[in-house]
Amino acid sequence: MPVAADTDLFEAHVGVRHAGLREWQPHLVCSLVGWLTDECQSLSVPCCIEPFPSSRSLAARLYRNTAFARRVRDRLGPTANLQIVQANDHLEGLLALALARTLGARAAMLLRSPGMTRADYFKYRCQDFDFVAAVGDELRARAAGWDPARTVHLIHDGIAPS
Repeated sequence: MPVAADTDLFEAHVGVRHAGLREWQPHLVCSLVGWLTDECQSLSVPCCIEPFPSSRSLAARLYRNTAFARRVRDRLGPTANLQIVQANDHLEGLLALALARTLGARAAMLLRSPGMTRADYFKYRCQDFDFVAAVGDELRARAAGWDPARTVHLIHDGIAPS
């Protein structure tokens, strides 16, 4: 059910190898073919390759983000039945929210960039996600300070056992 975005999503790679997470029937959405798409395909995880538009331009906000989400929805097909869209970092936030809205799914954000600022958090609408987690104590504490009404969950950096 989760849809992950971006080609450097090592967490998705670890996740698709974990039997408990494979039961969720994840799909990968990314902009380029690479090692992650190859690995997912070898594990029978469906991949949708769709170039990501620049999500913050005026045109993107008016129609390109929604058009991207509709193309992805159409390529995934009606049998995908996806319920969670997970963004790999704040930079994918606007596209993930558009895709979640188009799919009628919930949206989850994984904050990863240590240089992320308060302005970034709100610029990419992280506050609009149903679930927010951050990698590392420092980033989690900063994000929790930017959005004190929200619980920002902690993800420890590292590789989970498969």
